[in-house]
Amino acid sequence: MLSARGIGLLAASALLYRLTISHLLRLGELASSLTALPLLALGTRMDTPWLIAAALISGLGMSITGIAWETSLHEHVPQHVLSRVASYNDLLSYLTIPIGQLSVVPLTHAVGGYRLAAIAGAVSATAAVTPLASTTVRRLPAHGHPQTNTTSQSARDLRIGKRSAGPP
Repeated sequence: MLSARGIGLLAASALLYRLTISHLLRLGELASSLTALPLLALGTRMDTPWLIAAALISGLGMSITGIAWETSLHEHVPQHVLSRVASYNDLLSYLTIPIGQLSVVPLTHAVGGYRLAAIAGAVSATAAVTPLASTTVRRLPAHGHPQTNTTSQSARDLRIGKRSAGPP
């Protein structure tokens, strides 16, 4: 499973290196839903070849998501707040890990392992595409695209009157 996911990570990385995508964050959010496939495959009790295929596709989604997020973050967040934004992103991302780990045993006892895996996969896929409800996320252009302005609206918003006189 891990090897298949690794192959997917490498394949997507190589592919994205060659492509120019006009709305990279939109693609990344869509691709992040693919990371739920192994949980859905486990929850529906699929055979091993299907689990391996799900892991490979999940690796593709993980790589696309990571590249899209990091690229969008660096292109659209002003440098003077980039460190703070990235820190909050990491904090909130890693904060959910122990919450999930602590809740998995009682939830497994309540609903069963396979059902919990399916529910977790569905929740994960839904959470992954939820940001696409925002038109800002859907329409955020990649800077490498010809129709892109040099400064995004989000960067302008952060600069207009948002700086404080003291340290952050």
